Order: sequence, then C-alpha cells, then structure tokens
Amino acid sequence: MLRLGTGLIALLLVVSPWEWSLFRAMTARGTDSEAARVAEWVRGQGGGGLVTWAENVQYRLHPAKVGGTPHPNSPLLALPSAPPASPVTAPAPTAPTAKATTHAPGPLSPVNVQPVASPALPQEGVWQVLARVHGLPAMDVAYLRPDDVHTSYTTAVVWMNQKLLRTVYHPGTDQPGGGPWSLPSDLTGPRRVGLLAAYNSAFRLGDAKGGFYDEGRTVAPLRNGAAAMITTTDGRVQVGTWGTDVHMTPAVASVRQNLLLIVDQGHVVSSINDNTGQRWGKTISYKAFVWRTGVGVTRDGSAVFAAGDGLSAATLAELLQRAGAVRAMELDINPAWTTFIKYNQAAGPGKTESRLLPDMVPRADRYDTSSTRDFYAVYSRP
Repeated sequence: MLRLGTGLIALLLVVSPWEWSLFRAMTARGTDSEAARVAEWVRGQGGGGLVTWAENVQYRLHPAKVGGTPHPNSPLLALPSAPPASPVTAPAPTAPTAKATTHAPGPLSPVNVQPVASPALPQEGVWQVLARVHGLPAMDVAYLRPDDVHTSYTTAVVWMNQKLLRTVYHPGTDQPGGGPWSLPSDLTGPRRVGLLAAYNSAFRLGDAKGGFYDEGRTVAPLRNGAAAMITTTDGRVQVGTWGTDVHMTPAVASVRQNLLLIVDQGHVVSSINDNTGQRWGKTISYKAFVWRTGVGVTRDGSAVFAAGDGLSAATLAELLQRAGAVRAMELDINPAWTTFIKYNQAAGPGKTESRLLPDMVPRADRYDTSSTRDFYAVYSRP
C-alpha cells in the first residue's frame, strides 16, 4: 500500500494541471459519452471556437440526408391507423393554409399539428396520449417529418397540460454553475415519485447570451430582450422575452435564458434566417440541419416541447408554431445534449423509462446518476 501511495504521489507531481483536469472530466459520474466529455472540457478551457469549428466540419462532411422515408423503427410508422387516442374537439382550421396557432385549443383537447411534409403520412401530426393524470390526458405527443426535404427524419412535439403537470428545474454538476444547490443533479429515490418526463435545458451559459437565476440567486445577469424560460413556484413553465413578456416576481423560481425568441406572438420571427450579431449563437450554424430542441407556451397556457434531428433554427421554430406555441425559444443542439425521457410509473422493473425518439443519443437512464447539464423534470400534480 505504501509503495502504491508513493507511486500515485509521484504521478500527481508530474501530471500537469490541465491533464489532471481532463482526467477528472473523463472519470466524473454521469452517462455523457467520451466525445461529449472531451468537447465540454475543451469548451471549459476556453476552446469553444475549436469545438465549434470541428463540429461544423463534421456536419459539412456528413450533411443531413435529403429525401427518403422514415426509418422502419420510427414511431411515426408505428402509429395506429385508428382515430387518435386523445380527443380532438377544437374546431378545424377555416382555411387550408391556416395553422394550429390561429386557434386557442382547449386545455384537454389540443388541435392536431398540421404536417409540414406533403402528402402527409397516416396519423402524422395527430396527438397520441403519453401520460394521463387523474384519468385525463396530461401529456400528448405528435410525430411528423421536419420539412419537405429531409423526409427520412422523424421529429416529435409534446403537449403538456400545466393544470395537471408541474415542472421543476434541476441544475447540473457543471452547467450552469453557481452551486451548491438544494436540488440534486439526478432523478433518483423520492424524486421518482410522480415523475413523468425529463428534458434538456439550454446552451452552456457562456454561449447562451443571457443569464441565470435560481433559488433567489442571480448567477449571471438576466438580459433584457433575451429569450427566457421560467419555472414558477407552483411548477408552471413560462416562455417569453425578458423585460417584455416576463419579469421578476415573487412567483419566479428559476430563469434560464438562451438567445432570442424563435416564435413570438404566434409567428416564426422574421429574423430567423439572419444571424447578425450572432443572435442565434456562435455554435453550430443556425442553418445546419442537426439535432435541436425547443420549448414554448400556447395561448391557453399549455407548454409544448419539440425535438428531432434534421432541424434548422427556422424549421424548429415552425414545428413549435404549428404545435400551438405563441412564444417559443430554442433550448439546445447536438446529439449529446438533446433529450426527452418518458417515465412510466405503471411499468414493471426495467421498463420505467424510455426515449421520446428511438434515435436520440443520450441514454434513457441519463438522469439516474449525476448530470453535468441542467434539465427539467415534469411531475403529475396531486
């Protein structure tokens, strides 16, 4: 034991600080892949430009596939041909070009999502029940293709009834920093009771062009004009422009800012294809068709989440807008950080969690241990 201890001390004396830092990053708890750990470590050392360059090269060499049909394991192809499980009682659009956001869907009957690709596949954009609370549909999902060009990809939108659900923000061990925090970076033990879903938060704070507030502490200044996702003390999600749509009040539990709104007043923002001033970030191009997630709120106060591969900032915005969002923001991008985990309280051992889309890269158990990135957990209300 003495000889082993002497050897370890000698090793520590010759290992440089950055090598020791990398070792700690690679051996930390969590389910992040090796590639993700290295990329995060390089960004943390000030090498974000290098990582962004490498990612852009990768996507230029391997662009999103054009044409084709969804993969056989796509949930879009597995949908039943029968009528949707969740009732659709809201009136249909009055004109062929009308979109779902022109209506205010009832809290228990969202309007089906108008498909983007044409002709539509059977049940494309039709809401299917993901979870019920007190016997009522509380969380629905609709699957559809992202656009008329990338037709082999399947994206998903999730509608969440905030009268039946509550959302809790969890900081990660690395992002957005500023801890220690009262809530842990995992979903285990008592935090599994009533848990229905969990999904990723926003960019690294240094890339988000905005601030962060939680538990009464402002870790980074909140920026007026930036898109903000708020959780309230009663577990509701709000999305809007900070200083205009949303403000600091005693009811605010957390604020996570990220870039600018991509949907505002029920419309995709007109500047979505203009990155002047890096308004859509300095990471992977806003025009690149990659994995992306976003969140928004509908006119009646429901929350909507969207995720999928083959999405640009513009097509993500249109997906959320068609799902009913009147205000929406992008959350994160890249396969390693885009996720939505569904937890089935009624399933048996080993069957309690699954990914919203089967080709999502993060594992279904990613929140069973410490997460380096912050995230949101969705619970049933009593």
